[in-house]
Amino acid sequence: MLKLTKKLIKRTVAMVLCALLLLGAVPLDLLPGASAASWADPYMDRLKQYGVMVGGRPNDRITRAEMAAVLNRAFGFRRTGPIPFTDVSKKAWYYNDIVVSYNEGILSGTSRTTASPKASVTREQALALLGRCLRYQENAGEVTDFTDGKNFSNWSSIYVRSALLAGIISSTSGNFRPKSAATRGEIAVMLSKAVGELVSSSGVTELGGVFGNVTVNAPNVTLRNTTIAGDLYLTGGVGLGNVILDNVKVLGRIIVAGGGEGESGEASVLLNNVTARQLVVDPATGQYVSLRALGNTDIPETLVRSNAYIQDDVRNNNMGLRKVIFEEPPEGKFTIAGNMKDVTNKAPGSHLIVGDTGTGSVTKITVDEEAVNSFVDLEINASVDDIKLDTSATITGTGDIGHIDVGANGCTSEILPDTLTVRPGVVTEIAGMTGIDSEKAKELSQEPRLLEGYPKAKNIAPTSADAYFSTNKAGTLYWALTDNAKGPLTDADVETLVEQPAYGSGFRKMGTIDIDSSKKEFLLPITELTQGGTYYISATLVDAHGRRSHVKSQRITTPDGTVPAMASRDYPSITDATPTRNEENAGWDFSEIANLQATVMANKSCDLYYVLLAAGSTAPSTGELLSAAFPSPYGYGRLHLIKNTLDSFKVTEIDMDLDGTPDGLGQVKEKTSYDLYYWLTDANGEQSSQVQKVTVTTKDVTPPEFTMGEMFQSDTKATSVTLSNTVDEDATVYWVAVPSGDPYPKADPEVYPNTDPWREFLKTEAAKIQVAAGVGTSQSQAGKVNAKANTQFNITISRLQPESAYDVYYVAQDSANNYSQ
Repeated sequence: MLKLTKKLIKRTVAMVLCALLLLGAVPLDLLPGASAASWADPYMDRLKQYGVMVGGRPNDRITRAEMAAVLNRAFGFRRTGPIPFTDVSKKAWYYNDIVVSYNEGILSGTSRTTASPKASVTREQALALLGRCLRYQENAGEVTDFTDGKNFSNWSSIYVRSALLAGIISSTSGNFRPKSAATRGEIAVMLSKAVGELVSSSGVTELGGVFGNVTVNAPNVTLRNTTIAGDLYLTGGVGLGNVILDNVKVLGRIIVAGGGEGESGEASVLLNNVTARQLVVDPATGQYVSLRALGNTDIPETLVRSNAYIQDDVRNNNMGLRKVIFEEPPEGKFTIAGNMKDVTNKAPGSHLIVGDTGTGSVTKITVDEEAVNSFVDLEINASVDDIKLDTSATITGTGDIGHIDVGANGCTSEILPDTLTVRPGVVTEIAGMTGIDSEKAKELSQEPRLLEGYPKAKNIAPTSADAYFSTNKAGTLYWALTDNAKGPLTDADVETLVEQPAYGSGFRKMGTIDIDSSKKEFLLPITELTQGGTYYISATLVDAHGRRSHVKSQRITTPDGTVPAMASRDYPSITDATPTRNEENAGWDFSEIANLQATVMANKSCDLYYVLLAAGSTAPSTGELLSAAFPSPYGYGRLHLIKNTLDSFKVTEIDMDLDGTPDGLGQVKEKTSYDLYYWLTDANGEQSSQVQKVTVTTKDVTPPEFTMGEMFQSDTKATSVTLSNTVDEDATVYWVAVPSGDPYPKADPEVYPNTDPWREFLKTEAAKIQVAAGVGTSQSQAGKVNAKANTQFNITISRLQPESAYDVYYVAQDSANNYSQ
């Protein structure tokens, strides 16, 4: 919580701060003449530093060609292609900028064949161009926020509401003058607020706390350890280069307006330990984007408006990409994989492909009423718990489905689910059987079948594996093992599978199992396999009436004999070492388990065993790691790694599969070193690494405290005042002075709709970042001072008006970025 000295300062500090304190709230309508130039200078200087706006004066009008060039630089647009404009010469300086802006879907032209590059940009044109760049939500209807709202064109009015909420325009003066020409100063203000902090070079960037938006317009960027109080934009400038967000907290939205299929086998956008209010995937012209979430990533809603590959590898079912909605394009192609939770398809005529779900499954897929004539295709290792069809749709593939709920006519499924529900009055086709209504669906559920997830392969070794089968009823199971050349068996092979001829079938092995009970696992050991080989175990169930189930297959890939090791020296890396903080008895208790997050990548598929011990402890043996027999551990567990695949896990969390009960753990402290021991081994233990050690030091999470209570006035003059205090550790003290009673800090009404700035909002991290950034103040009424531990520091506020009152907000931040109350 921020400290206030309101009563003390009121007596002697001046009445009114410089008008520049409120620059962020001045509407664009107040920018005529010389005052506009001085007001816009900081914004133009900022864009010049970014290389976005070069030259010109604030009151100069800006042309459409110049506007296209500025936007291309700001958002890193590079897409090229043909243009239909006859008034854009290839020799003109702006030719390439018009080409790029048009092909990015930003500049649409003044007619089908004209771009009018030398014409002035009107204020509503500028608003629409920015709205398209920033993927603002379109809001149809009359503009009532301005007195001249009827003067907006239909194509610009749809962005007004979103621009107001984003704070790039203001309605305080009443009118907007949408048809008037915009000046360079006005464009600088709008664009500077919209873009916020600009990341325009490749590599690793750490921004700490940012009040406002952050825009990434370069490829191969890693944004790490950053909190953003506004929105995060990944623009078309990221191209096909990979963007990694690592330990990033976004209080607003993440807008992915760029990206591609990714490079080096990894997703083009990787989210590791990322939180946000909403994720929007909306690149230009619907290009294909690949995105992957892992670690402790948690985003309640994801809207996808392009062809995309979405993979959720967050193991916690209460986190991750909790709800994913595919909205467009029509006839689009979407692929999902991993531990997906709730997926809705609204794109008509589209294909939703369910890829490898690993050992888990997709919890729910809904084909919305809008997605008429769409397809859901399950690949061989895909599994979905529940599919709900609200419109005519087709399900194809060879994966597994737990339940299908058919709610509309015209639906078909090649895959037989474990259970089926058909609403009264609806008729569907399932697994080649037509005329399936609600009553026949109940009967169909009792047809012989292998249950969801079977055949299942476990204990896969270089030359052997265990196959498991489970069915819905008793019968005879016919199975066969085929190699990669033969491939998995299908229903077309069922006759050969049941007959099992000794010659000419192409089977490597074959046989039968007597199934005497339903929902019971039956084990089939498979031997004489080849290291690094790919095989398929296929099976069908024949019941007492001779009815045969559909043939189901599972791929088995045997590991090679390589000794397991980390893929590079970069792993394991500790991506988070923050102790968990619990508030008890009006104080902080640091005796809880720390949030130690590790990221790893192995050179082959293997098991990782790990334990966290006190620094200097004796290294555990492999037997101790296998049996989890450790003296005073702080965390331990086992994790299965996939070859050359990035994975992230919580070091202080116990693997419940080891013994089925949670063991007691030691208490991890802040600013303390610990030894993380780890060991890599094949599933059967044939190849193992040495026990390795990484030393981990937990972060400092204790916030600094002001030891003398509120600030006290140590010196007072007619136009200045000096405030003093002490802190209990080395820290930077930030301060902001505003006229008494002015609302500050200012809360975003969309994020904090019911906030009292003097109470609840002052406790938030966004408010503290705002004070530290000195937002909404001039240089003379905001500042910072470096304070030594337990040594009095002084803050001098000058250039004040005599006999006036001020409110001073201040906060201390230590070297570990902890903010005081």
